[in-house]
Amino acid sequence: MEVLALLGLRDGAEESEGIGPRVQLAILKLSDGRVDAVREHREVARTDFRDVIAPAEYPEFWQVGFVGVAAMTPAETETLKARDWHQYEVWLTAE
Repeated sequence: MEVLALLGLRDGAEESEGIGPRVQLAILKLSDGRVDAVREHREVARTDFRDVIAPAEYPEFWQVGFVGVAAMTPAETETLKARDWHQYEVWLTAE
């Protein structure tokens, strides 16, 4: 119940201004089941939602960084993005 409240998903929840479904999913993924991490990532998202979206949806791209990606060929960049999206889909559809 605490996680639902932190994400603004139940009645009487804390203010979740700026935290929509995409950000909520990113917070859940990054938190890996830890309530304290949900709290931490929620605060990060309140400052800049991209700081939770990017590492959740594109972890390899996030690690390589924009400078590293700029040095890649277009094909390497597309492969990197495809791997990132695949891992996200696997997480999202896990039972």
